[in-house]
Amino acid sequence: MSRSDVLRGVCKQLNRAQLRNRCNRNKTNIDDKEKQNTLYDWLNENIRDKDTAYLARVNTKEFLYHTSQIYLLPSERLRQLAIFIENEICSTREFSDWLIIDRIYQKALKISAKDMDLHHSRALTGYWHWELNNDEKERQRICRVVWKTLDAATAISKSDADIVYLKGHMCYFKKQSETQQALKYYNQALSIDPQHPFSLLYRAHCLHDLELWKEAAIAYSNVNISFCDGQVWRQEIFYEQKAYCYYKAGDKETAYTLFSKLLQRWQNNPYFVQQAYGMHLVEILKNNKNFLPQAYSFVEQQGWI
Repeated sequence: MSRSDVLRGVCKQLNRAQLRNRCNRNKTNIDDKEKQNTLYDWLNENIRDKDTAYLARVNTKEFLYHTSQIYLLPSERLRQLAIFIENEICSTREFSDWLIIDRIYQKALKISAKDMDLHHSRALTGYWHWELNNDEKERQRICRVVWKTLDAATAISKSDADIVYLKGHMCYFKKQSETQQALKYYNQALSIDPQHPFSLLYRAHCLHDLELWKEAAIAYSNVNISFCDGQVWRQEIFYEQKAYCYYKAGDKETAYTLFSKLLQRWQNNPYFVQQAYGMHLVEILKNNKNFLPQAYSFVEQQGWI
C-alpha cells in the first residue's frame, strides 16, 4: 500500500534540482561558481526549449568539445548537462525521459567512475522517476539502477550522508513495511551528519508512521523546517504533524499551543491555508470538538469537515 501524497511529501515538487542543491552539492569557491554560471549560460543558449527528440540525440563528445573552454572537469560538465536536461523535461517524468538523462550519466561515469557527485545526481534522478512511475517493469529497471548507483557510491565512501539518506528514501517510498529499514538509514545518515535536514525530517516521518508518538514529537521538534523555505506546503504539513504527534503522545497542552499558533497562521494568511490540508486537526476535532473550539468553525468554512 503506497503512502498518501501528503504524508510522503511529494506534493507540488517544483524546481527539484535547485531545491536539492544538486547543481552545487559541495562547497565551491568563487571561481568554480563563475565557471558553473558560464556553463549554464551556454546550456541556456544551446539546449533550452529543445524538443525531446533533440535532447535524446545530444552528442556528449561534441558537447565536451564545444564547452572545453569552460574549465570544469568533463564529468562535471556532463553532470550539469544532465541536470539541465532533467529540468527541461521533468514535467512528464516518462521512462523515456529517464533513459535520455541516464545515458549522459553513464557517459560521465566512464570518465570519472569515483565521482560522488555523479553517483548522487544519477541516483536522485532515478529515484524521482522511479517514485512517480506506475509501470512495474519500468519501476524495477530504474530501481535496480538506483541501488546499483548507491551501492557503488557507498563502496567509494561510507561517509556521504546524502547517499545514505537516499537509501533510506528508496526504502521509505517502496512500501510501508520497509519503514523500519528506512529509519535505520536515516539514523545512519545522521550519525555522519547530525544536522542533515531531510534525514531529520524523514526520521520524524518514520516515527510518526510507526505511531511512536512521543519519539516522533521530539524528532519533529529537532527539525528546523526553515530549510524548506519556498516549500510552503511542506512547512504547513510539518507544523500540523508536529502538533498532532504531541496530541497523540498525550501532551495536550503543547498540542493545544501548537495548533493554536497554526490556526492563527492560517487565519492571518489565506495563502498558507491553500497549501494546508488540515487532516490531523480534522481528525482531532471529529473526536473532540472542544479541544480547540475556535478551530471548528474555521475548518467548516474550509470544507474540511
